[in-house]
Amino acid sequence: HFLPVIRGTRLHKIRAKQVVVATGSMEQPIVFRGNDVPGVMMGSAAQRLIRRHAVRPGRRAVVATANGDGYGVALDLLDAGVAVLAVLDLREDPTACPRSEALRGTGVPVLANHTPWEAWAGPDHRLAGIRISEITGQGAARPGERILCDLLCVSVGYTPAAHIACHAGAMLRYDPDLGMLALADCPEGIHPAGS
Repeated sequence: HFLPVIRGTRLHKIRAKQVVVATGSMEQPIVFRGNDVPGVMMGSAAQRLIRRHAVRPGRRAVVATANGDGYGVALDLLDAGVAVLAVLDLREDPTACPRSEALRGTGVPVLANHTPWEAWAGPDHRLAGIRISEITGQGAARPGERILCDLLCVSVGYTPAAHIACHAGAMLRYDPDLGMLALADCPEGIHPAGS
């Protein structure tokens, strides 16, 4: 925890007794066949296109989620004039939150315990549709119906940008309550903050 400072020809080190690490987090993808087809994107990317650039990222969308953020993505898509065909919630028993309750009133079907199985491109090399599947166990799923769509937004969770904290001795551990990795065992003087 030192910052080199050059004064004249001598190198001085400044050591901090306390460091707040607020480096944010990165949205995580899910892996399925065709997850790199243009039209498959992170939910936060679709929201940036809508909110910052007034760009509608697609016409017919499916949202895959494992947290309340995916429901916010679906609501933003609806507000932008995108037809949301379904929300696939990877959780067996999704927790209700204000965003999921708001989406319930729109008539968008929410399929709990479902995930994208594969995505395929059309002749223009962009997303033409997906096949969904029901999750049948840990790491197991059964392929199901096809949905024709040109946008699949994935919002399943985040991983802390923990590189600096880990260099200082902190560890990443899975937190089942959050459903994602979180910083743990931070050395004395290291204080993680934010996401």
